[in-house]
Amino acid sequence: MRRIVEIFALLLLANVLKAQSNLGNRWIIGFYGYQIDFNTSVVLHDTTLFNPILLYESGHSNVCDTNGGLLLCSDGMHVSNHTGAILDGGDTLTTPFFYSFSNSSSRYSQSSIFLPMANNIYYLVTPTANDTMVNNYWLTNTNGNFNLLNHHLIDMNANGGAGKVIKRMQPLLENRWMDKTQMMACRHANGKDWWLLKKAGILGNDSNAIFTFLFTQDSVYDYGIQTIPFPRNEAFWQDFPGQMKFNQSGTQMATTVNNGLHEFYLSDFDRCTGKLNNFKKIKIPILGGDSSSNGLAFSPNGRFLYVTQYTNIYQYDLQDTNQSTAWYYVYGIDTTASEFAYYKSIDLAPDGKMYLGHKNGFSRQMSVIDNPDLPWSSCGFCRKCLRSEAVFGYFGTAPTMPNYSLGAMVPCWPLGINDGETNEVELKLYPNPASDNLTIELPYNTKKAQVVIYSMLGEMVLSLSSEKIKNSKVELSVKQLARTLYSVRINADGESFVSKFLKE
Repeated sequence: MRRIVEIFALLLLANVLKAQSNLGNRWIIGFYGYQIDFNTSVVLHDTTLFNPILLYESGHSNVCDTNGGLLLCSDGMHVSNHTGAILDGGDTLTTPFFYSFSNSSSRYSQSSIFLPMANNIYYLVTPTANDTMVNNYWLTNTNGNFNLLNHHLIDMNANGGAGKVIKRMQPLLENRWMDKTQMMACRHANGKDWWLLKKAGILGNDSNAIFTFLFTQDSVYDYGIQTIPFPRNEAFWQDFPGQMKFNQSGTQMATTVNNGLHEFYLSDFDRCTGKLNNFKKIKIPILGGDSSSNGLAFSPNGRFLYVTQYTNIYQYDLQDTNQSTAWYYVYGIDTTASEFAYYKSIDLAPDGKMYLGHKNGFSRQMSVIDNPDLPWSSCGFCRKCLRSEAVFGYFGTAPTMPNYSLGAMVPCWPLGINDGETNEVELKLYPNPASDNLTIELPYNTKKAQVVIYSMLGEMVLSLSSEKIKNSKVELSVKQLARTLYSVRINADGESFVSKFLKE
């Protein structure tokens, strides 16, 4: 029976996955917002002059429709449609002072991202700085952290299909210090929802940590912070570049570390729970004056991680445990020293190649790694091989995109009633099995928590907010649920607890 359920779920998700695979097939980039089209076997570029008003240099993102046509894009402070017109409700999606300070577009990598849901609903997430942060730090030090993380809800069914931002600037975090870069999403193992991870800032109480959120069709859940178990030594200006990435299967996460110590962080990732574990601090070879990691990306097969510094590109073999042989020096600067604009990012494209963005200058070319799944020189670095005919065509970085093609893991949750829990504190659920009502005793005399019940395929079937918790107990009706095994997840005070019950 269990095998039949798995096969059925996989068949059900097959068509959805096929449609999702086209959502990242066009990139918006550059001063004039040119499109790079990956819908065919031959990459088409300089295809459309998008919008000469907005700047798509670093903090931009976009998403396509199921046919691979451009649907929405953002420069970090606006939302535009496929024609370049600002969407209804999509203007000035940040605080007034920061909008003015930044000249109305974001200059920071991974500072906007689209998360598509069912029924033509989209989330847009944008970190920014509130007016107090701008006044106290940005205007006096010419730099500072972000301290406000907003999400915006877009309904593309509104206005007769023209779309509308139906909820603007909804805060996920307020007055919490965050790096200006390093934000990425990964699909939940159910293939529908999204995990969002955002790196904390250097001077806040959270310091070396990662904020974690779960986006579902109807709600957003704060899963608290996850601590990186290494000391941090960074300054405001050092988070100007930076990237966070997942591998293509969503089982590993890597993030740059701009602390001048030649390193990056690597961690395993659980798509069911959103948990990071088995953190590693990896040292980058010292070459020249480069001391920080600016960008990184996993190869399609997940074996290699490519790391960019300002003037160097490296390949790291994740299967090689010998640090002296795991690293390969791919390339240095891709032009003369006087004209070089410094590497800033590296991104995996739908064609299986990697494209390198730049920090400075107004470039019309991007260098390419043609075969990132292959080791050493076989990876095929191609100097400035993606060339725009426009003077400012491809300067900056690729748009921020999660892996839209990533499908579901079936099943998400453990099916055995006696499987081990993810936390040492055991939750008391009774009666178990349950038929009509279920009582859950929460740990540590909890008064504020989120209670979420998932099916064995990882689909959320019931959620309960903290206001219905009394005396550290939750009583809820499960009469309407089908007869099967369910997982219960409790998020309380930054910790997660999981248990299971059987509905009979």
